Amino acid sequence: MGTLFDGAAGVIIGLLWLLVIGVVAGLVWGFMRRTPKPRVKGPDGKKVDAPPGWYPAPGGRGQRYWNGTEWTDHQTP
Repeated sequence: MGTLFDGAAGVIIGLLWLLVIGVVAGLVWGFMRRTPKPRVKGPDGKKVDAPPGWYPAPGGRGQRYWNGTEWTDHQTP
């Protein structure tokens, strides 16, 4: 008597697991590569999106300009 993972069924299940692992790894990698938005404390003490201006670069070197929506390519050394 065979198991669930014998023959063609085993190959299909193995491929499905590889697909699931690939999707999860892709999502994790995508979230890790996202550059965080700068956040500042608002008048009520809650964190809000930062207004346009120069902020410490997400990579930790110099400063980078935040236009209020996204990081620009403008950086200081």
